[in-house]
Amino acid sequence: MNWQKKSKYNNVITKTEDGTFHSKAEHRRWIELKLLLRAGEIYHLTREMPIPLHAISGDIVGKYRADFVYSMEPEEPFSNDGTLFFEAWAIVEDVKGGKMRTALYKWKAKHFKAEYGFPITEVEK
Repeated sequence: MNWQKKSKYNNVITKTEDGTFHSKAEHRRWIELKLLLRAGEIYHLTREMPIPLHAISGDIVGKYRADFVYSMEPEEPFSNDGTLFFEAWAIVEDVKGGKMRTALYKWKAKHFKAEYGFPITEVEK
């Protein structure tokens, strides 16, 4: 008898040599992005990057953890303290299955766009 708890969104956690992915779709996207990186079409690919969300006062009110962040230009997108420069060429991706947009995700996506000036790119599975 299988006692493993079923996922709320029917995703299958996938463990590979590259790490643990929250779904098969996220792992497939990672493979696609690695191929684009090797081909020189994208640069500075990272996974699971925490991005702070700030209030007007500057206080951190939350964080959004991006599935993938990469750039379309070869210039270094990170500052000396390791934070990402969110320039027009930065791509922040979130892999989504169907209509799985929780209220919290919607708030974070809206806050992210207001703070950083560009939307999160949603990739459908």
